[in-house]
Amino acid sequence: MMMNYLLLWCVTALLPEPAPGTVRDIDGNIYHTVTIGDQVWLQENLVVTHYANGDPIPHITNDSAWTAATEGAFCYYRNDTTDAAVNGLLYNAFVLADSRGIAPPGYRVATNEDWQQLCAYMGADTSTRQPGTTLEVKPPQPYDGTPMVFYLMGEESPFKGIKVGLRMADSRFGGRDYQCYWWSASTYSSNSAYAVMHSNMYVGTWFYPITVLKTVGLPIRCIKE
Repeated sequence: MMMNYLLLWCVTALLPEPAPGTVRDIDGNIYHTVTIGDQVWLQENLVVTHYANGDPIPHITNDSAWTAATEGAFCYYRNDTTDAAVNGLLYNAFVLADSRGIAPPGYRVATNEDWQQLCAYMGADTSTRQPGTTLEVKPPQPYDGTPMVFYLMGEESPFKGIKVGLRMADSRFGGRDYQCYWWSASTYSSNSAYAVMHSNMYVGTWFYPITVLKTVGLPIRCIKE
């Protein structure tokens, strides 16, 4: 454990200081930041494959192993290792409660309250959740490597999401180009965890909390402590 941390620390310590408005994780990945009201968010989904102490996060590709996992793990969407550069990684919820931490220094996984504050600041109406009968629901399209972007409250918004999809509890992949999900650090139960979701199934452009099994794979977005 200590050797893992020292090795990664030595490697990242030799790297130049990240530019203003950016943050580096334990693996040396760079994320851009954006200030929205009183909050500072990372603009990209996490792609880190080690906990903050240097321990590796297990990478699970096998379907049965994913559904049986009881500790933190990550995967690539459809197990395509080139996908993370655009869309980030998918993690199960067990990484959220791991004391070793997953966020870059000075940051943490966003909570339900953080998402609510973001939506309120942006002027999103969080009081209703009505079927989106006037919204176009697009069928899934072949992925061509282009980020499938969603902007909270319009394309001039400072908050950009990516419709990366998810890995379901039964290990299937889906939801790409249809929904934005992220894990929430707010706790729920021993078997399930909170996530936030935007869907074009509903009117409005806000993120609302849902509960899903901890073996689901979702992206993670962080906020400054």
